[in-house]
Amino acid sequence: MLRNDEDAPSIIESRLAGWWAHQLELNIPRIWLDVDELERANRVQAREGGDIETIIEESRKRAEVDAQRFLELYQLLPEQEEPYTHRINATSLNPQEVLALVLDIVEGMN
Repeated sequence: MLRNDEDAPSIIESRLAGWWAHQLELNIPRIWLDVDELERANRVQAREGGDIETIIEESRKRAEVDAQRFLELYQLLPEQEEPYTHRINATSLNPQEVLALVLDIVEGMN
């Protein structure tokens, strides 16, 4: 189990953290979470309301804008597989199940 002290591993969440760690050649777990488009829209709808089709369309547009920005600024796409040591398909997982998988990965690499 992870401890709450300075010797315990840290978890950093960022769309670019995996890339930065990869480019710095850090020997740490770099995890990408995948969720399919419909489930992502369902989660947004449950949290914020709205029409599923509209949410999907807005999500697609945001992904296109983000991809353009990341390519222009960093010459990369965050979701590319290259920098990640692990990928978790979280489509059918609840937050506790995702956390359990992440902690297993983090603890297994220490």
